[in-house]
Amino acid sequence: MPDLSRITLDPDICHGKPCVRHMRWPVEVVLDLVSAGMGPDEILADHPELEREDILACLHYARLVTKASDFRDSHFLAESPSRLIRVTLGNLPNNALLALFDEHWEALAQAL
Repeated sequence: MPDLSRITLDPDICHGKPCVRHMRWPVEVVLDLVSAGMGPDEILADHPELEREDILACLHYARLVTKASDFRDSHFLAESPSRLIRVTLGNLPNNALLALFDEHWEALAQAL
């Protein structure tokens, strides 16, 4: 199974979009390359900072995201790359979500 710890969420990188290993490589850009018909070897040759496992992690992340029926109303937060928490709060603004997250982080972390 692909290593989802390669997919990171950081509000200071690419506006908090899911990215590859804290680099400015959003998952959506890697998926665009694949959907344009580029194979893994071609992507890796053009972008040596990426690794084969990064591409697999992006594909696995996309599968998980599209599989969730209630994804449209979910926000994802991460304590570390290997811990992903989904909080379903409808259309709560990001700043309110982050404040809520900061306020209740210890309880959320213990629940995992």
